[in-house]
Amino acid sequence: MEKIFKRSDGKELEILYPPYCEVCGNPIPDSFARSHPYCGACNRTSDKYDPPVRVRAFGKYLYQTEFPDDILSNEIRSLKTEPAVLPRLQECMYHAMKHQYPELQDLDVVVPVMRGSNDGRYNPSALLAEGIA
Repeated sequence: MEKIFKRSDGKELEILYPPYCEVCGNPIPDSFARSHPYCGACNRTSDKYDPPVRVRAFGKYLYQTEFPDDILSNEIRSLKTEPAVLPRLQECMYHAMKHQYPELQDLDVVVPVMRGSNDGRYNPSALLAEGIA
């Protein structure tokens, strides 16, 4: 699988590539993945075979203080207040569903989940979910 995704705006983004944990979506070493498809933390949990939540990610979200020039992370942060980045992030989600996690194409419902309070005027999670539903 590719490690770089060239978006329609010409930006090249580093994406997650297999193997990754079947529960949390974090990358795992090839040698570790041969014995089981879980990262160390998820492998120790009792509900790894039927976790309440499974995470699927296009790329890593990096801290601004450590990686101030990471395009994807900066766009995710700006989506909280700026809807103009929505189409670019939806393009990343489309790519992830088509190439990284094709099993997600069979889902019947997309449910937006947003942490924190929402005053009802602008919900980026709902807009992203609506775009891929």
